[in-house]
Formats: sequence, C-alpha cells, structure tokens
Amino acid sequence: MRGIHNIYNKPDDYLSKKSILGVWNSIAGIRLELTKFGVPSDSFMKKKTNSGTDTMFWRDKWLGERTLKEIFSNLYLLDKTKNCRVANIIDRGTARWDWKQPPATPTQVHELANITSLIVGFHLNSDPNVWKCTLAEDGRFHVNEIRRRIDQLSTPTPPPPHTPASPIVWLMEIPIKVNCFVWRDNVGRVPSAVALIRRGIPVDSTICKGCRTEEDDSKHILFDCPFARTVWRWIMTWCSIQFPCFQSQLLKKRRHTLLSICYGALWWIWRARNERIFNSQHNSPAKVADTIQAQVFSWIKYRRKQCNIKWVDWYTRPLNCN
Repeated sequence: MRGIHNIYNKPDDYLSKKSILGVWNSIAGIRLELTKFGVPSDSFMKKKTNSGTDTMFWRDKWLGERTLKEIFSNLYLLDKTKNCRVANIIDRGTARWDWKQPPATPTQVHELANITSLIVGFHLNSDPNVWKCTLAEDGRFHVNEIRRRIDQLSTPTPPPPHTPASPIVWLMEIPIKVNCFVWRDNVGRVPSAVALIRRGIPVDSTICKGCRTEEDDSKHILFDCPFARTVWRWIMTWCSIQFPCFQSQLLKKRRHTLLSICYGALWWIWRARNERIFNSQHNSPAKVADTIQAQVFSWIKYRRKQCNIKWVDWYTRPLNCN
C-alpha cells in the first residue's frame, strides 16, 4: 500500500528494478511501461470514493485530476497525520482537522476556505470504493482500449493537407504477424526502400521494382503501384463495394469481415513485392488476389468463434458470411 501511494516520494521506477523479485515487480513494471508510452495509469483509472477508508486524503486523486497535497501544499505541511484517510477527515459533510498549529497566514487561511468549500456536503457511505476506467464507456478496464490509446498517441500526424492516420483495429481472427504489419505501416515502420534510406541503410535504388516509375515507399507499394491498384480493384469488385465510402455502407460485422480482407490484401501485396525483389518471382495480380481470397477464408473459418462459412458463399458473397 505504501508503494501504491508512493508515500515516501520515490522515483517512478523505484518499485520495478531487476534486483527486486516477485509478482509486484512485474505489476510495477507495467505501470512504468505505460508511463513511457504516455499513458500513465492514474490518467485513466479513477476511484469513486464511497466509504473513504482506503483512500488517502492528501495523496490520492479523489477530488479532481490533482491531489489535495498538490493543490493545498501549505495546509498539507500543517497537518499532523499526512497519511490520513478520507474517512479520518470527513464526518457527515464537515471536516475534522488535526493541525500542528492553526492556519494563520493569509495563504493558509485562503487555502483553508477553498478546501472547505470543496469537501463541504461530501457524504461518505458504507459502500466499497470503486475503480473505473475512463477509456471505456462501461467503466471497465479492457486491454484493447489501452492498445487503442497507445496507437492514437504513437500515430504520427502528417502536416496539412494530409489526413492523420487512424488507429488500427487488432483482429483476433488475423495472425499476429499480419496485425503487426498493418500496425507498422500505420506508424510508418514498413522497411521500404525509402524508409531504409532514411535510417541510413544503403540500397541500390529507391525506385519501385514493379512499375519502375515511382519511389518505393509504403504508400506506393501497398496502394498506388499499378500492381497494388489492380489487386485492390479486384477486392472491391469481389466484395461488391466502392472503395471511397465502403465503411458507411456496411453493418458492424460486415465491416469486421472487410477489415480482415483488407489486412490480408496488405499482407499479400507486401509479400508479392518481396518475392519479386529478393527471389525474382513475379506473381500476377490475379494470383495474389486468389491467394488473398483463400487465405482470409481460412483465417476466418478456423479462428472466428462460431463461424460456419462455406467456400461457395465466401466466393460469391464474402460480406454476407457469418
């Protein structure tokens, strides 16, 4: 408990060191890692104080986004019991103070008036305190919400007039390597020829080996190259949708299936590019499209829960399959 509340004002990494063994070191390490990603745990986990028996009056964030210790630092220095709980101070909407000496300076008196106005009328009850996660609408903690928040913070925002990239959706029915590849493309980490040059890695040429006209960056490889355009055109025709506004035309489950198809398309377009460069194997857009169709069918059929899709339905109406 002393470690959770950081009573001794230790650095954030004090409780997660290699020299400390046990489960607590792993728990504290997760807290530190989230802070490195810009998502400190106290920014999304909020406590609703009911009984006040396990909430520290000065050191916990139970009245707003800051601790009372930070807001009323002069009064904090005057308090005899700095580790007191909310239940020790508040009694039926009034405060029971235990000062070393009564507040006397204008600053102390002003802080006392302000803190009194905050806690006056605050009534405790016998219910246990409740933790809520502000990232989710239901108030419950979900790992995917943390992942989405980290993606939002790590997604680079291009300068105008470009549109900022959207955080990706991690799909359970898609292999992790494919999810990771889509994520890497989203944050600009696909090792295209242009990206390798930026990292100081020498390459023979930055020109696309497929069309031999444009630079070999991830956007060109996956979307703008004539090879990729042909594959995407086949995907849109197969799914009977129009690319610019397809998401608004689909129900949630159909959007999920379409995302799976799109992830598969990105992965196999990238694979085809690598086969062409490193193995001198030139696959046609039609063959790549057939591979996408068969591979995504296999992923969904054997990875999606309660899935009964049949190949004949998938081949003719993929977005209608459950």
